[in-house]
Amino acid sequence: MRMNMFRAGWLLFVVSGLGVACQPEADLEVMLPLPNQSWSYSTAVVIPYHNTDTLRPRQILLRLRHSGDYPYRNLHTLCHLIGPEGDSMVVQTRTMLSDPEGRWLGQSAMGDVYTISDTMMRDFRFRKQGLYRFRIHQHMRINPVTSVEEVGLSIR
Repeated sequence: MRMNMFRAGWLLFVVSGLGVACQPEADLEVMLPLPNQSWSYSTAVVIPYHNTDTLRPRQILLRLRHSGDYPYRNLHTLCHLIGPEGDSMVVQTRTMLSDPEGRWLGQSAMGDVYTISDTMMRDFRFRKQGLYRFRIHQHMRINPVTSVEEVGLSIR
């Protein structure tokens, strides 16, 4: 009986390790702090990304870090993606931060601070090689939005 429990535990460890190991490596992982944990309309978070691959589809994730004092269930953002030749597109995202009962959906490793990722673009292909800029703005009805500590991107 004890040996079977050991084998089951070892198998669970190996299988959970495979799930982590199978995650695609990120081309970009960045989080930038907001001054005074406050995000106004006039504050754009600008993230540069140098693309070299025009064939592989990517997942582009918006990453947010907020405190438990954040007063809303969601956060609306606009992301202007500006290409190497100045062409641009806009992506609007509504990230749910809590469930209907008010429980935060993000991961917490530091007390009352939560980090969440939300898909902005799925299977996106960069059409050209070169420097792209992501300009991310908050798009809530309230200005400024408080208790947002960091904003970032993950490109996988």
